[in-house]
Amino acid sequence: MMVTSCLTPKNELELLDERFKYAGRSFIHNYSSFPHVTRNLTRTTVIEGHDGCVNTVCWSEDGSLLLSGSDDSTLQIYKYGSYEQSHKLSTGHRGIIFTARFFPHTKNTKIVSGENHGMVRVTDVARPEESVAFMCNKGAVYQVIATSPNVFYSCGYDRSVREYDLREESSCDCRRGSCHRSVLLKGKTQVITAMAFNPLKDYEFAIAIGTTIRLYDSRRLKRHRGLLSGEQRHGCVAEYDLSFGARSKKSAPNERVTFLNYNHNGSEVVVNTRVGGVILLSSEHLDHIASLPSYPLDENMPSTSAGTSGTARPGGVAGSSGDGPPVRVPKRLRICGDWSDTGPNARPNTSPGSQTNAERFISQVVTRWLNQRMTAVADQNDDSDSESSEHESESESESVESMLGDEGEGERRRLVLLNKFTGHRNTRTMIKQANFWGTSYILSGSDCGRIFIWDRRTLKPCVLLTGDRRVVNTVQPHPFDPVLATSGIDHNIKIWSPCPADDREEWEREEEEEEGSGLRLLDEHAIEEVVRCNQEMLSEIRDTVSIPTTVMLRVLSMLNQSGNVPGVEPPGPL
Repeated sequence: MMVTSCLTPKNELELLDERFKYAGRSFIHNYSSFPHVTRNLTRTTVIEGHDGCVNTVCWSEDGSLLLSGSDDSTLQIYKYGSYEQSHKLSTGHRGIIFTARFFPHTKNTKIVSGENHGMVRVTDVARPEESVAFMCNKGAVYQVIATSPNVFYSCGYDRSVREYDLREESSCDCRRGSCHRSVLLKGKTQVITAMAFNPLKDYEFAIAIGTTIRLYDSRRLKRHRGLLSGEQRHGCVAEYDLSFGARSKKSAPNERVTFLNYNHNGSEVVVNTRVGGVILLSSEHLDHIASLPSYPLDENMPSTSAGTSGTARPGGVAGSSGDGPPVRVPKRLRICGDWSDTGPNARPNTSPGSQTNAERFISQVVTRWLNQRMTAVADQNDDSDSESSEHESESESESVESMLGDEGEGERRRLVLLNKFTGHRNTRTMIKQANFWGTSYILSGSDCGRIFIWDRRTLKPCVLLTGDRRVVNTVQPHPFDPVLATSGIDHNIKIWSPCPADDREEWEREEEEEEGSGLRLLDEHAIEEVVRCNQEMLSEIRDTVSIPTTVMLRVLSMLNQSGNVPGVEPPGPL
């Protein structure tokens, strides 16, 4: 492991002492809100140690340790200030670690973690070889949260929120979702992609299910445990729909929430979405926000659904009105594992001739194949679609009040959209975070390899920090100090903190010479240029198709055997 830093451990330890002496636990919420602190954030430390992408970082409750999990299936712990590695834990995970947290009130000795194959493990730092596994989840575990020394929760691909109590069950080897004892909440068809607990009310938590944000009272959920199969509205005290005011959620198929989190007092929820940017919701009581409107996130958002026109696009194949639903002709193909559209140097493909003859020909073949498949599916589902749309329309029209249960039971709340922050890109990864930076700023990672920091007063990005060569996924502020930990596709963790101007200029000059890009953008015109590029590349997503390598090999094999494909022009000279 290698650590590089422009601040000595003594400087940061002095800051730690000052925090306890003068500010107490609210230090981060006040000090980080000062503009000079945010604008002077500098990459002060780079922690090397993992052999894969670092997908999760988390500070301990007291701020003394930093925990990370990676594609290399290990957990690593670093000391705050010196950032020396204190532990490297081989926990028994077999896949990519997506999420990891310390258990509270355990003196940072116990960790819960989740991976992409559904395994959740509880690890004792002193005895990692004795870690226990819970195999209840089927598919990826996107988030785990520990709320007490013995209780933790998970959510993920199997459409469930699960509650585990180590006093009742120390492990579970039920294998891939066959166990229902731990299910607290179960959805019908939509994946639960994010979850967060109110820091001041341990019984209240928020989840992202499809395009909807919901708040739940876990005390009311426990009354209905075992009755939740196919229904997730028992105990729901508030919800907000992100489907842009459309009649059906099908109009925004690419929308998805990758992360949500409460602020320090539980009054606001920040949500990172794939299409609609970062949004800020209020979760106050209904009586306090009766005068605030609740409105669609963005009615002018361009639809990302398949086109319905039969008009042919240049270089592509269009479906006619009698052929069933046509597929939008992809202008660009992306092989899974291709990260060329990410990072600070990525630019939109605005040139009409940016696609080669070979790429154009394969695009035509893939589009024709997709049209044939979708036409067959549409013919089989004509009758079922009309029936399901009626039921969907009825369920969409239900008001939040109708879900709140008996009158007087629990709290009546409402989620209201306060602000929306745009300019970043969030399409390439499933775990991209957004967070609060003090009380005046919102921050998020981006596919352009930068950390976006928005001013809540102007709703505009005021600082951009280059945090990764490809994608920044995690952004975790220290619980007390104005220190930020970030990670992404790079195999390291970066620490950001305010730095004196002289030290910062020398440090950034060395880093820019090494990486070839500016570490920080403060100029309004430079920020606008980055935002413009991101917006153009977001619009290109509608015309981009990701193809697994195996599919591409099959296409090439088919072309090699048959020569030409009916209805598709030969590629000509390559």
